Amino acid sequence: MSIQSYILKKILRKVVPTDEDFILRRKKTDESAKKNSLAKNVNIQQVQLDLVACEWAYLENAPLDKVIIYLHGGGFCIGSIDTYRHFTSRLAKATGIRVLYVEYRLAPEYPFPGALEDVITVYQSLLSQGISSENIIFVGDSAGAGLCLSTTLALRDKGELLPTALILYSPWTDLTLTSKSLITNEKKIL
Repeated sequence: MSIQSYILKKILRKVVPTDEDFILRRKKTDESAKKNSLAKNVNIQQVQLDLVACEWAYLENAPLDKVIIYLHGGGFCIGSIDTYRHFTSRLAKATGIRVLYVEYRLAPEYPFPGALEDVITVYQSLLSQGISSENIIFVGDSAGAGLCLSTTLALRDKGELLPTALILYSPWTDLTLTSKSLITNEKKIL
């Protein structure tokens, strides 16, 4: 069981947070993340793609026809451009590829399928701009990795072109928290 799954499981069992709890957690997380430095020589540009807020992180000489779409973790409730800017800047520098962070809608204000719809909208916008699906990679962590999977499955089910690859860090795929591994690993020390 990943550390993210363990922590989320413990949190969800103890309390169901209020909307105000999420707002406070988001604010604290964003404030803390702003202390992280950005990778050097990486440009940051906020944009909207079909009304979805996004942010590019890229090197000056990055190819325009290749894109990494990054989807953050945070249990679909926490995480923002501010929270992940330091990471996306480093990802852009390490790969030499433009990274597009999607500021997908968060629960509880925007329940499912809000986040999924946002990512599909952004992906389709990139395709309409002439970027080939063969040059788009989805990258995500935890809930964002699960969102990479669900987006790809939704695109497949619609018969649409799929991204060339998915890179998933500790994907949260069991939103019911009922998988056998959660039960068998419940008392194990991490």
